[in-house]
Amino acid sequence: MQEKDSIFLDREELLAAVRGDFRQYGPQPPLFLELCRLVFGPGTAVARDRHGEEIWLEVPGRIRRRRVDPATLGTMLCEELERAAPPIETLAAVASRVFRAPARPETIPKTGVEGVRLDTGMEDFSCRRCGDCCQRLGHRIECVPEDVARWEALGRTDILEWVKAHRGKDGSVSYSVWIHPGTSRYAERCPWLEKPPDSRGQRCRIHDVKPAVCREYPGSRKHAVMTGCTGFGKKGRVG
Repeated sequence: MQEKDSIFLDREELLAAVRGDFRQYGPQPPLFLELCRLVFGPGTAVARDRHGEEIWLEVPGRIRRRRVDPATLGTMLCEELERAAPPIETLAAVASRVFRAPARPETIPKTGVEGVRLDTGMEDFSCRRCGDCCQRLGHRIECVPEDVARWEALGRTDILEWVKAHRGKDGSVSYSVWIHPGTSRYAERCPWLEKPPDSRGQRCRIHDVKPAVCREYPGSRKHAVMTGCTGFGKKGRVG
């Protein structure tokens, strides 16, 4: 049996990951409802209103019965996790629900750092070369400086001409891909995606040096589900 793929997150990393999940996927009312009693305590009263657009929340002794929208509730859940610093067992239960994967408390023996071991569910993932993730370009602003440094070291001016640098007032630099050379206009689809004449799938022409966001996609089973990736089940091919 193939070994399960997992990651270890300390408290701070886990809370950041939860915030990132809520920000990336937007309001998730069924999940937020499930988390309320776990995060605010067993006496919490929570229910969706009859229109299903808002949520009634009451925490005895702390929050009087009020109606909140799902986005606000997501923020409140994150703030409560940071404020209350719950037991690591509670954080593991939260992680399991948020990321739709088994999670368990763990302490690193050498350092004593307490955290959560989270299964990614990626051990049976295999790219089907459908090219869907390359064509939707939801990653187009996520090029990291390490990608650019690698392309510069390799002399890949053909790739670099599709990258645009943005300099912040504090001197920081961020990068966008894929931008039509000499413009500020995003490409409609990844310029490196092609369909070989002898294949039913798609192929990346810069596969060996593609950006980190492409190499790491989808990252977890939940991310695959939320973004429409079908790389589970029957074996596909990488490339």
